[in-house]
Amino acid sequence: MQALRRTYYSLQRHLVNKNPITFLYVALPCEAKPLVKHFRLKKQTNLPSFAIFRNENLCVTISGLGKTAMAAAVAYSQALLGNSSNAVFLNIGIAGHKTYQPGKIFCVDKITDGDSGKNFYPPLTANLPCPTQPLLTVSRVSSIYQENNLHDMEGSAFFETAIRFTSSELVQCLKIVSDNEDHGIEKINPANAAQLISSSIDTLENLILELSKLAAKINPVKEDLYSKLENRWQLSSSNRKKLKNLLFNWQILTDNSALPAEILSCTNGKEFLLALEKAIDKWECYSL
Repeated sequence: MQALRRTYYSLQRHLVNKNPITFLYVALPCEAKPLVKHFRLKKQTNLPSFAIFRNENLCVTISGLGKTAMAAAVAYSQALLGNSSNAVFLNIGIAGHKTYQPGKIFCVDKITDGDSGKNFYPPLTANLPCPTQPLLTVSRVSSIYQENNLHDMEGSAFFETAIRFTSSELVQCLKIVSDNEDHGIEKINPANAAQLISSSIDTLENLILELSKLAAKINPVKEDLYSKLENRWQLSSSNRKKLKNLLFNWQILTDNSALPAEILSCTNGKEFLLALEKAIDKWECYSL
């Protein structure tokens, strides 16, 4: 394990110019506490809206409970600190499950928003250090667990917001089971939540390492292609960002293949972005 950690920190130093910060997002102070201690992070005292802790390579932001808080925390931290188009984003936190015992660790392969019904599929292109499970994000704490789903209150908002700032392959959720039907959510307290996060740090470091390796392989979007497409349709600011992210995703999934002629022949920007999005979805399904 010590050798793994040396490799991890060595890689982070190597990536300092390409990907200076790995962004970790948690909902609760008790989830942040073991991360702050382990990674020796310092609180950014001049930031009033959210508690943010960081060092040269890692940044932990505490969002507070719920989707709105998480979306705001991601956007706020990126407005202040985001400076790389291939940064790693991770949501780590506790989650419920109908039957799994507390302490089980999972990456998330599907996120369902319990309010809107929207589904998100984090691309699992990196080597993952643990099994995967689907995640249901709910608005209210509940003792009713849907079969075969982890349950949390932030995951869908985290993913939907984070993919606006980096390639979706670099956005992942790591969840530690904290409660189930036999060990209800009312038994969770800050001390055992912190212990669950602490026990997952080795897995977290493995995941960061694998995502950092993937980030290092991502070449910048070809500026001539990006500029040509952006100028062709005079895209809005939000659609320019979406275009860049989609081109990143296409680049990773297809190993820098040229865009198909039928996509390039689209007659307007909206049509083009939709066609590229659908093509990427097909590649992601194929790769699974």
